[in-house]
Amino acid sequence: MGRCKHPLELKLHILQLFEEGHYSINELCERFSIDHQTFHRWKMKFEAGGREGLQEATSCKFYSKELKLAAVEDYIQRNYSQMEVLAKYEISSTSVLKSWVKKYTSHSEIKDSGKGMSQAMTEGRKTTFEERIEIVEYCLKHQKNY
Repeated sequence: MGRCKHPLELKLHILQLFEEGHYSINELCERFSIDHQTFHRWKMKFEAGGREGLQEATSCKFYSKELKLAAVEDYIQRNYSQMEVLAKYEISSTSVLKSWVKKYTSHSEIKDSGKGMSQAMTEGRKTTFEERIEIVEYCLKHQKNY
């Protein structure tokens, strides 16, 4: 299911109503049918980048392998909350961070991402039993993750 895009002016209006003390977060979320996490993400993005911070990205963002690892480790070691990690490393969404954590905890390799990076193959070719044995032996010999 796709993400619902809220107009920039609506986000600014909701945040202004909160800052002026007219409504609580619960009241605003109910009144405008938004999730609490969405409200907090908007607030964090506005505090970090002002009006521009709330604008929807028009392209995918590049994240280095080092940034991903630092963010995941800060989150896993509970140095920062999820929202604090998003703000500190300027990560676009919780789902992005969650995907990095999932890769990290499953011992998959975390790589650079963004423009110019190739997409991973989703379906490989069929291999024979002998080929699989050869691949495993190579990986063990060269200390590679298959």
